[in-house]
Amino acid sequence: MITRPTIARTVTRAPAKELLAFCKKCKVPRSHLIVTLKSEKSSRVQCKICGGEHRFVSPDFPKGPARPKQKKEAFWEELLKPLTAKIKIPYTLSGRYRGNDVIEHPTFGVGIVTQVLSREKVLVVFKEGEKLLASGRPTL
Repeated sequence: MITRPTIARTVTRAPAKELLAFCKKCKVPRSHLIVTLKSEKSSRVQCKICGGEHRFVSPDFPKGPARPKQKKEAFWEELLKPLTAKIKIPYTLSGRYRGNDVIEHPTFGVGIVTQVLSREKVLVVFKEGEKLLASGRPTL
C-alpha cells in the first residue's frame, strides 16, 4: 500500500488577540480579533463591529486619496454639447456608425458613438453609462 506524505499546516487557532486592521466590509480601519495565525502573522481576522471575517489587511490600506469620479451623466452631457445640432440617427443592428455620430436607441435613449471597435461593434456613451453595441449586421 502506497502512503502519501502528509503536509504540515502552519495555520493554528489563535487566542482572541485584538489588533487594528482595515475591514473589507465596513471599508474603514477597525478593531479586529485574530481568528487564525499563519507563520507569526495574523492571516484571518474578525471585525468587532460588523462581525465580518476576512484576511488581514493593513489599517493604512487605502493608499492616497481616491480619484474623483466624474458622473456618467455629466460626462454624457459634456460629450453631447458640441453635437446638439447633429441629426439623431435611429439605432438599428444593420446600421453603420462613425465616431461622434449621435444615435437614438429605443432602450437607452440618446447616445454618442465614441469608438468604432470593428465593423460589427461600436462603443456608445449614454446617459446611464457606456455600452458596447452591435452594428453593420446583415438583415435577414
